[in-house]
Amino acid sequence: MTCVSERCQDSDVVWVRTPGGNDAASAEEVIGAASPARPGRWRPGRIGRRVLAGAAIITVALVATVRDVGAPTPGPVPAGPVAARPIVAEGHYTVPIGAHRLLAMTATDAAIYSLTAEPAQLTRQAGSPTPVRVIPPLGATDLLVDRSTGRLWVFAAADRDGPTASSYDPNTLARLSVVHLPSQVNSAAVLGDAIWLGTDGGVYVLRRGATAVALVSRAWPDVVSIVADPARDELIAVTISMPAQLLRITPSGSIGRIAQLPTGRSSLAVVDGAVWVAGFGPTRHVFRLDPDAWNPNPLEVDYFVGAGAAVSPGHHVVWLSYAAGVSCLDAQTGATLARWPGLSGPIAARRGILYSMGTSGLAQHVIPRGCRG
Repeated sequence: MTCVSERCQDSDVVWVRTPGGNDAASAEEVIGAASPARPGRWRPGRIGRRVLAGAAIITVALVATVRDVGAPTPGPVPAGPVAARPIVAEGHYTVPIGAHRLLAMTATDAAIYSLTAEPAQLTRQAGSPTPVRVIPPLGATDLLVDRSTGRLWVFAAADRDGPTASSYDPNTLARLSVVHLPSQVNSAAVLGDAIWLGTDGGVYVLRRGATAVALVSRAWPDVVSIVADPARDELIAVTISMPAQLLRITPSGSIGRIAQLPTGRSSLAVVDGAVWVAGFGPTRHVFRLDPDAWNPNPLEVDYFVGAGAAVSPGHHVVWLSYAAGVSCLDAQTGATLARWPGLSGPIAARRGILYSMGTSGLAQHVIPRGCRG
C-alpha cells in the first residue's frame, strides 16, 4: 500500500497505487453495519414509482478494486466498459445492505449523512467509531443541507398525518422543527433565505422563520428536480415528463419555461455556471447547457449510459450515475476524469473520498487527483 496524495495523511482510508491513469483505485471501509430486517420498497408516492433508481444517484464503467472490511476480497474488476443492464429499475436506486436500503446521502465538510430504510435510520458519520443514529420521520425519502442556517432537513412522504419537512441539528441529529406539507416533496433546493420545493402538487417555498410553506405555482405539478443557481440568483427546475420541460424560477416566484429536452425522469446539477441535465429516453440522455443561449450540447459520455442516467453536482465536477457505474466528469468540457464500475445507490463526495454503500456498510473510495470531488 502506498500513499499517493497528501490527503491520505489525515484520512482513515486505505490508499492504494494502481498502474492506470484515470482508472479509479478504491478501498472500501465499513462505517456503519446494517441491522437485520426485511427489505422494503423505497419512496411511496408517484416519484418512487416513476423516478430513476439513483437521485438529487448511481453506477459506472471502468476499473476499480473495492474491498469490504471483514468480507471476502473479490478479484479486480476487468478493465474496459461494463455492459449496461438491459432493464433500468424505476425509482431511486435501492441498495440492499443486509436488510437496509440506502435512500439518500449528503455530505458537509464535517460529516456524511445517510438515510436508510427498513429499519429506518438517519446516520451522521464523522470518522468516529460510534456514529450518531436516530429514527427519521415515517416515510422519509430525502435529505437537504441548509448551510445558511446550519440545519439538516429530512423530507418525508407519510409522517403521521401527511408529508413533512423536519429540520435537525447537524451535530446531534436532534429534531428541531416540523413543517407539514400539502404534498410530497420530490426535490428541494436552498436559495437565499428560503427552501424551494418541487412537489406532486406544485412548487412551494419555505421562507426562513416561517411555520408553513407558501404556494408558488400549481402550473407545474410534476417538478422532479430543482437546483439553485446562486450566480444568477435563480433556480432551475425540470419536469418528470418526456420531453422534459426546463424551467427558470426567480426569487419573486415567477416561473417560465426556457427549454425542452428529449428526456424523462430527469435530474439537474449546476456546477461552475454550467447547467447539466440527465434523464431517460430513446435517444440522448446527458446535456450540458449554455445558460445564456440554452442550446443543449451533446456529450461523448452519452454513448456509455445505456437507457439513461442521473446527475449530481460536485466540487468543479459533475457526478453521473447510470446502470454500469459512476463517472466523474469535468464540469466545463464533459470529459470523463474517472470511473468506478459496479457502484450502486446514492453517492456523496467529501475530502477526496467518494462514499457509496457496500455489501455491509458505507464504503469509501479514493478519488483520483484529476477529479476534485
